[in-house]
Amino acid sequence: MTNYKSKILLVEPSRIVAEGITKIITESGLFGQMSHLTSIAHLNEYMHSLPPDVLIINPSLLSAEKMTDFFSLQQRYPLLKTMAFCTQLADNTIVSKFHASATIFTNPSHFVKTLHDLTEQPKQQPKKRTGSDALSRREVEILILVAKGMMNKEIADQLNISLNTVITHRKNIIKKTGIKSVAGLTSYALMHNYINIEG
Repeated sequence: MTNYKSKILLVEPSRIVAEGITKIITESGLFGQMSHLTSIAHLNEYMHSLPPDVLIINPSLLSAEKMTDFFSLQQRYPLLKTMAFCTQLADNTIVSKFHASATIFTNPSHFVKTLHDLTEQPKQQPKKRTGSDALSRREVEILILVAKGMMNKEIADQLNISLNTVITHRKNIIKKTGIKSVAGLTSYALMHNYINIEG
């Protein structure tokens, strides 16, 4: 019986960082083929021809424009495991969409263990929001306006509702999504196709 070793694809613009990660992964002997891309420009093409089991990517590469492409990629490859490798401060809203994460300060042995655990665990499908966890139509309307940069008073005026009603809806949105920042809510709105890049 052949012991299958997971194929890994690293997307990291820094050659120094990429060589360090590659060395750590290769020397562990726990994984199979290791590939590297310096940008996400050819990621879709690579995934189509040589799909890896694990995708390690620097989340700083995921601009608002590329974020929806990345989430779409995760949907197209449901068995793909993803790891965020942060070389700088990253938006927790984005990092939380990965199955695992590490930083440049992560101990190499802990990095390998995290990566190995990731390959050993079956992929958890994203939880679908249903029932009390789903955003109401009015909450979606408010989320869209928040993502467009509108203040509570402006939202109240546009939707012809009271300021207190807007505040209540925003509290419910935060409770349901777990996201407090406007940037995070904007990312959420993009990811769920409530808005597009052009606004």
